[in-house]
Amino acid sequence: MGGYTRNQLDGLTNYVKTLGAGGLVYIKVQEGKNECSSEKFLSQEEIAALADRAEAKPGDLVLIVSGTWQRSADHSRFPAARNGQSP
Repeated sequence: MGGYTRNQLDGLTNYVKTLGAGGLVYIKVQEGKNECSSEKFLSQEEIAALADRAEAKPGDLVLIVSGTWQRSADHSRFPAARNGQSP
């Protein structure tokens, strides 16, 4: 999934918003430097720590749903993402 284009990620972000999420933060895990949609707000060390916590490997895509705890933690809203599938 790390090969998603910016346009595809924007589409995915819009999709999760229709399900009630506030938005979506992505981390494209790469050798050397990870690409993150929130690089303005997070250091490379913080981004790497999030990728490590997700046990992501180069080529993986980490998706973090934003919004209220109740909406973001409700996995029934995001069945495709929970199963590692595209909507």
